[in-house]
Amino acid sequence: SETKGGPRGGGEIHDFYLSTAAERGLFAFLALLGFIFLHLKRLNRLVNLQLGSLSNLSLICLASSVGFLVGNLFHDSVGRGNGNMFMMIVGVALALESIYRKENEER
Repeated sequence: SETKGGPRGGGEIHDFYLSTAAERGLFAFLALLGFIFLHLKRLNRLVNLQLGSLSNLSLICLASSVGFLVGNLFHDSVGRGNGNMFMMIVGVALALESIYRKENEER
């Protein structure tokens, strides 16, 4: 008889990154890593600009993103429907960058 969840059973993968690589392939996994890298790089740049409240909000987004991404090493929360929360963080980060650009155009 087969056992589920053991070394031979083919149980559920609880790591979002391994799950993405296994289910969607190498290209999708590399695209995901690239997206994450660009997102974190954008936030890090905004934090380092020392722009007061804009940098503080960027730091909050950066900390939230890192927490979410580290949590996905142990629990596939994206696959369980919580990916919208991360996309909201990405959206806020894009809005912060847009605000920064508009403020610089006005100067």
